[in-house]
Amino acid sequence: MDTQPSRSGHLPLNGLNLYHEVYGEPGGDATPLLLIPGAFLGTESMSAWVSAFAATRSVIVFDQQGHGRTPDTARPISDENFADDAAALLRTSSVQHAHVS
Repeated sequence: MDTQPSRSGHLPLNGLNLYHEVYGEPGGDATPLLLIPGAFLGTESMSAWVSAFAATRSVIVFDQQGHGRTPDTARPISDENFADDAAALLRTSSVQHAHVS
């Protein structure tokens, strides 16, 4: 992938050390896109999606609990916790609305 993140790293969110990458800067004219890798995949699995969309909007992608570069914790893995983590990441990134895929 030729596209490089404008920022990346770990954030302390909801008891996790959540790894994320941001391409572009949220807050432009286009609604940001939040990409959520699924089924034990990490951010690197989303490179084609990032490349396809980063030219026209900001893209945020992250590794869920126990996936990629986000370590697992004793917290239960659940859809509710994953959704809370995504919402916390958006709030931390000052994103009020996003398209999610």
